[in-house]
Amino acid sequence: MPALVALNGNLYAVNAGLRSQKRLLFPTHPPETTDELAAMCVFIPAPPVPWDLAGSLPGTWYGVPTPIPLGRSNAVVASFGATLIVAGGLSRSSADGDTFECLARCDIFHPDRGAWVEGPAMLEPRCDAAAVVFDGALYVIGGANSNGQPHSARSRS
Repeated sequence: MPALVALNGNLYAVNAGLRSQKRLLFPTHPPETTDELAAMCVFIPAPPVPWDLAGSLPGTWYGVPTPIPLGRSNAVVASFGATLIVAGGLSRSSADGDTFECLARCDIFHPDRGAWVEGPAMLEPRCDAAAVVFDGALYVIGGANSNGQPHSARSRS
């Protein structure tokens, strides 16, 4: 399932290119990317924004033309100021795609420019973690390393 985050009135779906999700999220505008783990899409709501009685939001999903620089799964995703942060996760580490490695990498998306920049790496590689922005800092909490060993909380402002 893609990770979802709200930013600037839009909803972003990271890892939205997974084959199992394309038909569900994007019946008319599927993202085009060679790396399904690098796809990101944005939902642009149609006014008025309130949820209808069926629980759906009027609007359209679109593929973001600039994919995440390094495709991954099991990453944390957070909005931080006017940016979207994708940190950690699992990336394919072999040509056959069967081996994955846990990442410390952090990528920052600037929606106003449609551009990604590599941010400061986390102190330790981690996947399956949680993240929250609190008091001007991004906290990445828990998760595990490539061997499945659990991690403690860390922060990066």
